[in-house]
Amino acid sequence: MLESGGADRERVECPDWLFLAIPGLLQRREDAPYLASMLLSPRRKELDLPNQGLLAARCMQFLLKVRNYVALRETVDWVCKPEQREIMDSRTFARCLAALTSHRSRAADLGSPPAWVLHPLAAKLRTTMDAYKVRKTLATFWPLFDPALIPRMPKDAAKLLLEMDQEGIVPGIELLHAVMKVYAAAGMAAGAEVFLKEIIAGKAREVVEMEAREVGKAGAASTEVKDIGGGERDGAADEAGEAATANDAEDSFSVRPPPSPSNISDSLDEQRSYGVYDTTYLSSLSKTPKRAFEYFDDLRTTPRLSPSHPPLVDVATWSSLFTIIGRSDVPTSQILSVLRTLETSSDKRPSVKIYTAIMQALLRRGDFNDILPIWRRLESSGVRPDSHLLDIVARAHISLGHPSHAHSFLRSLAYRPSLDPRPSPHDSRRPLLPHSVRVDTIAINSLLSGYNRSGAYPTVYNLFKSLQRVFEVDPDAATISILLDTARHASAAAGRGYGPGLEQLSVVASRYGDDLWDGKQAWRVAEGIMWDLLERNWPRGRAGLEDPMGVGGIFGWLKSVGGGRKEEKEVDFAGTLALDPPIYPQIFPSPPVFRSFIQLLGYHSTPDTIPRVLAWMKYVGSVPEKSTVCLAMMYIGEAGPTDQSWEKLRKWLAEWLGDKMVPTDGEIAYLRRGGTRKL
Repeated sequence: MLESGGADRERVECPDWLFLAIPGLLQRREDAPYLASMLLSPRRKELDLPNQGLLAARCMQFLLKVRNYVALRETVDWVCKPEQREIMDSRTFARCLAALTSHRSRAADLGSPPAWVLHPLAAKLRTTMDAYKVRKTLATFWPLFDPALIPRMPKDAAKLLLEMDQEGIVPGIELLHAVMKVYAAAGMAAGAEVFLKEIIAGKAREVVEMEAREVGKAGAASTEVKDIGGGERDGAADEAGEAATANDAEDSFSVRPPPSPSNISDSLDEQRSYGVYDTTYLSSLSKTPKRAFEYFDDLRTTPRLSPSHPPLVDVATWSSLFTIIGRSDVPTSQILSVLRTLETSSDKRPSVKIYTAIMQALLRRGDFNDILPIWRRLESSGVRPDSHLLDIVARAHISLGHPSHAHSFLRSLAYRPSLDPRPSPHDSRRPLLPHSVRVDTIAINSLLSGYNRSGAYPTVYNLFKSLQRVFEVDPDAATISILLDTARHASAAAGRGYGPGLEQLSVVASRYGDDLWDGKQAWRVAEGIMWDLLERNWPRGRAGLEDPMGVGGIFGWLKSVGGGRKEEKEVDFAGTLALDPPIYPQIFPSPPVFRSFIQLLGYHSTPDTIPRVLAWMKYVGSVPEKSTVCLAMMYIGEAGPTDQSWEKLRKWLAEWLGDKMVPTDGEIAYLRRGGTRKL
């Protein structure tokens, strides 16, 4: 950006503020190599240490925005290298963790980053903090309670709170609410109720403290409980320097335990003025619909404490109720009756979220024919749909056996920024063109799955190739998994494939003839796409793979053609700065993708390649389920490995995953006989 333009021109000095601002000025995924060069440049080392950490966090924020997960992981690896020890302080790690939470799922996005991408990165940052004894602060804990990073298992979320307690840090109300959501999502109402009571008590304490400050009571500020960023945050704290402000504020006073709530009622019938927390508790009652209905009616009849308080029942509350109803035995006719009542109401007309919740409930019940009339009423009502709603309607068409109708439906409503005649078509803050919705990969993957189930295997491949051209959408990990499964089904329908269990494939005989994609066998095409994804996303992986079974088989072949464990100079950002750029940098292969790949190779009698797949899984940090490990070993066993190599494989798996994850010979035999019990 600030280059001289030639040897005969004076060098243009780039001020610190501009150098730090550059990541925020970039817009394209292709700019990732430029960011890598910034981090490796002498100019970066001229910054003071806090700003060096800030630059790394802002680079991470940009990479997350453009979904370049390859470069994102490389940046985290770079921050955690011993060579960067001097910038490893609480502020840097707080900023980097906040950057991992900076991307919000909007209509313009392909969806939120998956947990298998973000969680290992956050874990590596935390492990590095522990290794170098970096002080943990409220600012380093706060991002971990963001929906993008907080554990999905209640015990793990509770463990995070206990870790804060051990550090002498008291969580604020919004952190408690984040953990409460985890319990609610798991249907653990008792745990959610505990957090609700504590939140209500905390809100009461806030009122008391506010009143004390207003009358000027001495020492009232010392009882204040610090809570960073109460409410929803959009964007990384570092975007405008909020992270530094938060850290400075944190250092300005100590966080003390809250006062005893002994004088505060534990009853849920009192202090009800914060509907968002009640809504979360309502969602925890999903396993007991009767209790949920009673609680909802209680909320509806509870008067506000004052006109200034928000209503206890809002759009989110109605949406939670309909989600619960969808899992209950309430007749569909009653659900539709409630919707009609809302549609004819003058002050409580359903929003897109309520429509989505109801249609999702009908989809879960299998009432597909009832979804389409609701869609037509919504369309005529002027309520703008979102990508989630489009996905539901598309899946209804697919479930009724009409994937082509779903395809036409999505194409008719898909918003394409490149065709928008208005200025700045990529500005997601502008309203969309009338009657258009940004389609995301969730809806596209539903469409691909529908074509796969109907036996339209070439259509899946052709649609995959045209995603950018038709919908301006990139594939994600689930897309690749569907493609691999489709290729396997296509070959099976054409009578190809030799692996055990092939006869058990429940596939629809292809109505489209052979299994050729672009003149090649479908499974070979899909295999090539997967190898390209791995080897171009992580070019150093080919040379750095471990050999689970000893030199031989596919690994011996790799050595003969120049791969294997060939010595290679360690280079930062090997994938980002590669001469051959990544083909799918937005894809971080998930465990289901690797399982689909193992199935594809196994069904086509290439078991000697599967150890290489396992080595890739370990290399990219994708941890398989035990059933996947068992499947892989079943196929490898078909190749007739020697006893020595077989035992070497078992030892390698145990060192990687633990002894309990290594299947026994009996479990492998059970799977070979067609067993379906979960291992």
